[in-house]
Amino acid sequence: MIGRGDIRVALVKRVPAWALCLDFDPGHTPPPDAYLRTLLRRAGYAIVGRVLRRRSASRRGWHLVVRTRPRPRSLMELVALQAVCGSDAYREACNVARARVAPRMEAYWRRRVTVLYEGDR
Repeated sequence: MIGRGDIRVALVKRVPAWALCLDFDPGHTPPPDAYLRTLLRRAGYAIVGRVLRRRSASRRGWHLVVRTRPRPRSLMELVALQAVCGSDAYREACNVARARVAPRMEAYWRRRVTVLYEGDR
């Protein structure tokens, strides 16, 4: 549990560190699975298993978790794939900044560079 003032959030559980965590804000509908498969195939990846779709904690946006084969080779590659799939541009810009300094981060924070958050329910 991470607390920031009045906002309390928890990390989404059981998501591998190498899975794509896509965030779509209100007004931005997640793309259909077939379109995601096409985009990732173009980049040399295949979707493995099922695309997990959840309403965000605000209940206005969407979170998608996508597992790919092969796994992204670096954190920067993971962030690039999330951006290609249409995840929130501001979020991915912040992820790029974090991915650039990730080699100098402690392992605890490096594993949490690109995560989705869920509010307490």
